[in-house]
Amino acid sequence: MGHLSTSRNHIRLMKRLDQFVPGTPDSKYLYEILKLIFTEEEAILCSVMPLNYFTLTEISQKWGKSKAQSEEILQSLADKGLVYDFESGHSHL
Repeated sequence: MGHLSTSRNHIRLMKRLDQFVPGTPDSKYLYEILKLIFTEEEAILCSVMPLNYFTLTEISQKWGKSKAQSEEILQSLADKGLVYDFESGHSHL
């Protein structure tokens, strides 16, 4: 990933995904997929998301954003099928 157009945020997200049980390989293809799916802001925010359940209050504090801002971001991620909203029981797909 040494080319100049790499996004540090997407690389951080890729490294975060590698912390899950099966992990993810360091791959230029995965990197390109993440760039298509996640905006720059989403990539950096998701790279610091807890690996287990969290509340809106907890993620707002972690992200340094208001609850309204965090909820909007989470809704966008849920609409893309990237996070699951356990309160409503679906991913908004």
